[in-house]
Amino acid sequence: MKQHPNLNRIFEVEIGRPGSIGAMTATSLSLPATPFALAAALEKARITDPTTPCQMELSNSKSSFWEQIIPQDANIYELNHFVHRLDALTEHERNCFEGLVWMEADRNGTPIPLERLINFTHSLENCQIAYEAHNDKSLGKFYVDNDMADIPDNLPEAVYELLDYEAIGRKSRIVEGGVFTERGYVVLSGEISQVYKSGDAVPLEKPSHTIMLEVCK
Repeated sequence: MKQHPNLNRIFEVEIGRPGSIGAMTATSLSLPATPFALAAALEKARITDPTTPCQMELSNSKSSFWEQIIPQDANIYELNHFVHRLDALTEHERNCFEGLVWMEADRNGTPIPLERLINFTHSLENCQIAYEAHNDKSLGKFYVDNDMADIPDNLPEAVYELLDYEAIGRKSRIVEGGVFTERGYVVLSGEISQVYKSGDAVPLEKPSHTIMLEVCK
């Protein structure tokens, strides 16, 4: 079983203008960021067109995992929207999301388009996790114990000791397209939602101001 890193991370990116001038205007930004913080960082980096991919590097994601998954030409607005979505997930939803990511990575390789990653966060109700299952044998045992395996009903108790649980689990995993993570076995029982479309998070107009004054006692 592959050991995958925890996906619950806070991002820090360094953004700048494409080309040689980018090194002189580069600035750091922690994600998820407020619209004001994002607009201020882009102004500091001298990036005026929100639709143009900026020069961006994950400078502190605490895991090389995200550098493999996030496209290098990702739009900063879409990346920020994605991290906001990720930050709002419950622990169970994050476990489901992790499984979806590794299903996609195993199937198509990396990186994964941000549009699809964002739509993963809208599809978590279609995921199930068997927290007890971490390999084919334990998955087969889980399916048999919960009457989910394709075997005859009412078998004598002695027969269960002779069952090949590993083969049962392996067949189920291959048919379902599920994946093992550090949390357990994750399977998708429906379709990936198409709620988000590329560009939806990019503002149509430049904000009228980039400074917010917050006053409190």
